[in-house]
Amino acid sequence: MVCKNCPVGCHLVVKDGEVYGNKCARGLSYKNYEEKSVFYTQVNLVNSSKGHLSVKSDRELTEAEKEECKELLKSITLEPPIVANKVVIENLGNTGINFISQRKISN
Repeated sequence: MVCKNCPVGCHLVVKDGEVYGNKCARGLSYKNYEEKSVFYTQVNLVNSSKGHLSVKSDRELTEAEKEECKELLKSITLEPPIVANKVVIENLGNTGINFISQRKISN
């Protein structure tokens, strides 16, 4: 993982509760820090002049959840019409994570 506690951006490894790779003391505390943010990505469209639709998760996700969603979303395609700001993918792969459309797509 990349530490974001300072501008250096050390590549940290946590093994058996110990932190390795930090160049400052801030990295030692980063092992317990799990950054979360809303996940923005794109989903392929079929039967549309647009190639894809921008979507976002309905809640903040960890990096591990984002990676899982990336893999699951590769097999998802959507078909217009699509209404903006509505859930278009519900409970992706039984993760409990929903994805919301970012724009309207007509037929």
